[in-house]
This record gives sequence, C-alpha cells and structure tokens, in this order.
Amino acid sequence: MNAKEKVIYYFLDNPTSTIIEISNATGIPASTCQRYLNLKEYSNILIKKTNRTVQEQLHFNRLKGNQKGGRTTFEKYESKKSEDGKFIGLEKTDKDDKEQKKRKEIKMFVNYFSKNPHATLDEMAEAFDNLYTTDYIYDCLNDPRVEEIFGKIISNAIVLELQNNKYSFLKKYDGKLTEDIFKESGLSPLEIQVLNYRFNSGEIRSQEEVALFFNVSKTTIEKIENSAIDKIENYNKRKKEI
Repeated sequence: MNAKEKVIYYFLDNPTSTIIEISNATGIPASTCQRYLNLKEYSNILIKKTNRTVQEQLHFNRLKGNQKGGRTTFEKYESKKSEDGKFIGLEKTDKDDKEQKKRKEIKMFVNYFSKNPHATLDEMAEAFDNLYTTDYIYDCLNDPRVEEIFGKIISNAIVLELQNNKYSFLKKYDGKLTEDIFKESGLSPLEIQVLNYRFNSGEIRSQEEVALFFNVSKTTIEKIENSAIDKIENYNKRKKEI
C-alpha cells in the first residue's frame, strides 16, 4: 500500500479524524495528508459510514473545527468594527462585560421580533444596519438565555414562529424546491443536499433528523439551512426588481 492509499483508507475508516490525527496514525506529514485527500481522484469517493463524499466530509470536519475555535474566540475576545461597520480586528474583553452585552443584544432582537414576528433574518439584519449577521441574530433568538430573561412561553413562541416562517417560505414554491431554484440562487452543493433531504423527500423532516443523517449538530443544520433560504429569498427579491 502506497502513501496515498494509506491516507485515504485511514480516512474512509475514520472520517471524523482531523488532519493531525491522520498524520499521527499514518506517519505521513499533515500537509501531505491534506494534499492527498484533496486530490480529484479521491474527492468523490463515498464514505459509507457517513454517506458523504470525501470532499463533503472534509468540509464538514472544517466546519466543526471552525465552530469549536469560534466558541473559544467568542468567550475571550470581542470584534472591533470601524465607523462604517467593517470588521477591523479583535480585542480581549472582560467575561462579565461580554455577558452583559450578549444579554442586551438578545433583548434587542427578541423585542424586535416580538413586534415583527414575520420578519426574515435578512430583514432583521437590515433593520439593525447590517451590524449583525443573520447567523448571529438567529443564534440570539434561539439562545437559552431567552427563556431565562423572558420566560418559557415567549421562548417557545419565538422558536415556533421561526419554524413557521420557514414553512411559509416553502409555500411560495408550492411545497417544492427545484434544481432550477437552487442553481439560480447560487446555493452550494452542501446547501442543496441539506434542503433536498429536509424538504424534498416526500415529507418535511425535522432538523434533528437531518442533523442525525449528516452526522452534525442541529445548530450546524440550522445555519446551513438559514444561509440557503436567505440566498433563495435574495434571488427572488432581485428577480422582482428586474
């Protein structure tokens, strides 16, 4: 077995392994392992354990790694923005100050959404001058602190309304999202796979089911789904303006 085969066979057996773990297990430098796994001849091989191709699995692994790193950064640092709202760097922040800031933003988003329950995440981002990403707004609305601050009834109502907004979105397309819609909206292969499995399989599957199928967290599926829906909604807005 040559070096390339050694790397690919190990990854097929251990698809959630990091590049460093593959390197340690095979004795092949990490940069070489990465290069082998990115070769076109291997990228479309299906991994039976996860039902994803090598390329898709690498993407998922990177996404999960970014999320882990992102959580650590969020706890210790705060983003700095210029006057026009552009990101210019990070600065260390006091944990108590960051918690107060987070709670203040959660209150702000919940109050806005309570008054505008049919607002899309894009519309909310625009309402706040695009100082916050749609992912961040969604995370705040689903944050456990919502229940702590506003109570269980309001927390559950927000989750339900966010879900209803997605079903309303689906009704615009007669309950079916076509390949043409995906293509024209510029969705990534991963976003197409998630939406197809969730909405286009004869029944609407829950995010928990989709997360289990793709072997990732429910939060990851939510973010992929929100990104895809935003792209489709934005495409429709542009289409109407023409």
